[in-house]
Formats: sequence, structure tokens, C-alpha cells
Amino acid sequence: LHFGQRIEAVETDGEAFAIHIDGRRQPLRARALCLGTGLTPRLPDCARPHAGARCFHNSDIAQRQLDLRGLRVAVVGGGQSGAEVVEAVLAGQWGEPAALNWLSRRPNFEALDEVAFSNEYFSPQYVDAFYQLECGRKPAIVAQQKLAGDGISPDTLRALYRTLYEKRALGELAYPVHFLPGRELLAMEGRHPSRLTTRNHLDGSTESYVADVVILCTGFENRLPDYLAPIAHRLQCGDGGQPLALERNFRVRWDGPDTLRLYAVNAGRFSHGIAEPQMSLMCWRSASIINDLLGREVFDLSQALDMVDWCAPAAALGGAEAAA
Repeated sequence: LHFGQRIEAVETDGEAFAIHIDGRRQPLRARALCLGTGLTPRLPDCARPHAGARCFHNSDIAQRQLDLRGLRVAVVGGGQSGAEVVEAVLAGQWGEPAALNWLSRRPNFEALDEVAFSNEYFSPQYVDAFYQLECGRKPAIVAQQKLAGDGISPDTLRALYRTLYEKRALGELAYPVHFLPGRELLAMEGRHPSRLTTRNHLDGSTESYVADVVILCTGFENRLPDYLAPIAHRLQCGDGGQPLALERNFRVRWDGPDTLRLYAVNAGRFSHGIAEPQMSLMCWRSASIINDLLGREVFDLSQALDMVDWCAPAAALGGAEAAA
């Protein structure tokens, strides 16, 4: 185990992967490499030129000494992270702002889909069924299932609603607070303050908001890590804009020898489905990789308690044929 190490590059000579690490003279060598270095914060294109002390992704918030006193704050993004940031601002965690606008392009501030049968999306059986689908069908299905893995927890929504309702009913809001769903960020101009231009999806109008601080809770995206640049031309691109094409066992498709194997986790949302970025199938995912790596079934992955038949069950097909 090597902690606090920064990978600079991964190369190969056909016999092994050479993993170059900052501060080490000799690279580590391996015949198999599993990539698990995560996602990259997603910034709207119009916000990238403004990134800095007053415009930043929420993933940086714990490393900042925030002071929002007397400042107009805009929170962009209607998922769990956006809700938690808004909750903290309303609680005065970083001082009392002059105004708070919470903008989201989602049609409303929507709850995480936690019903029992939605959890069946996060099962090996569903991954198997999803993986076999035609590539063109997958993006729409992933979008349709968004709230199963990317909504706001009901407890957070209830707490936010209660706080806002009570403060307004009792006249305790000392500054303007606006919750603004259905707003798509079109442009961002100026610095300290910035002007945010949005499109209202409900009536199609264009709106403008001014902010001294913009907190971007706009999620993450899967990009090819910089350290793979030396072999990037040998890697096959995946479905739905994924930077890597993955086999069912999470092996990356590339033009190298079969003796050198490259795997990736949290990189197959559009090949393996919405369960891929989640931790719920971590053990099963790791077992699948180990079985493939060793070429034998070290872990038995055949046993499962299925609640949903994602494909036509053999028994049902047999019954239909018999009836015919």
C-alpha cells in the first residue's frame, strides 16, 4: 500500500504496465491495473472562466474558509449536494448572506427514489440485463432512472421545506431567499458580482440573477485520467460518451496483449447502468474482476435472491409455448 502518491503516467512495453509516480525514481510494474481514481467535478462551460475564490465547485467547499456575510449567494444544482449547501447557508454556517438564490434545471426539487423495487436496479441481475442492451437504448434508460441514484433525500427536503416555511410564516427571513427550479444556466458574465442568465423551462422566459458568490453543485463527469495519456490512443471509447469501453467483467478494451489487463470501476454508467457509480455493488464488482483476473471462479456469483425478472423467465416462456 502506498499512500499520498501521485501517478504521473502509465506506459507499457508490451510485457508490463509501468506506473510512474511522482518522487519515485523507478516506476512500479504490473501485468494488471485497475483504475479507481474517481470522477472529475463538472463545471458548466460558461462558469469555467470565472472559477476561483468566488465561483467554485462544491467539492472544494471543505477546504475553503467561507465567509458569506453580506454577500449575494447563488447555488447552482438541484441534487443532494445543492440541497445540503442551501441547508447550511440557511443555518448561517458561513455567516448571514445578503440574498440566496437556489437554481436547478430540474423541473422541481425532486426526492430520491427509494422505493423497494427501484433498489432492484442495483443488483447483478439488472446489470447483466442492461449490459446486453443495444447501445442506442442505454442513454435514455439511464436518464429515466436518474432519481433512483441522483435525487435529494426525503429527510433533507422535509427539513428544507420546514425551515423555509417557518421562517417565512414567522417573518424571520432577514434576507431574500428564492428556490428556482426549472432554470437552465445559459451564461455567466462579470466577476464580483457575476450576472447569471437562465432560461425558465416553465414559461420559456429569460431571467437574470446577480451573485457575489456562486457555488456550483453541478455533479461530476467521467474523463480519461491524465496519467493514461501515453496509452490513450490504444484504448477503445465506450458507450454514451464514456471515455473507456468496458467488458461485462469491467475489463477495458484496448489493443494490447491479453496478458496485460486493464480494469476500471466507476467508469461504466452507460455500459453497466446506474448501479456502476454506486458503492452498493462494490463487493460484487471486485469479485467479478478477481474471477476474470485469475481465470477461475474464486467467488461464486451465481446465487441471488431475485425480486424482479428483467428478462423473460424460462418458466414463463415454456408455459406460453405449452399453451400455444
